[in-house]
Amino acid sequence: MKYTIILIFFTLLSSKQSIDYSGSWMSAGDNFENTLTLEKVEGKQDTYKFSFDGWRKSYDSFTN
Repeated sequence: MKYTIILIFFTLLSSKQSIDYSGSWMSAGDNFENTLTLEKVEGKQDTYKFSFDGWRKSYDSFTN
């Protein structure tokens, strides 16, 4: 019985499904915008390339 439980446990661990988080996420407002992009690296599990682009309008009181 002990070996059966161990076998079932390892079978469940090895059959887990990997979630693909590839995509783009954006946060924006009146004075800013940020974009995060994730791309899956082929042939590697749970490995991604990412880029982060953003801009922000701001006022510098020292230089006007």
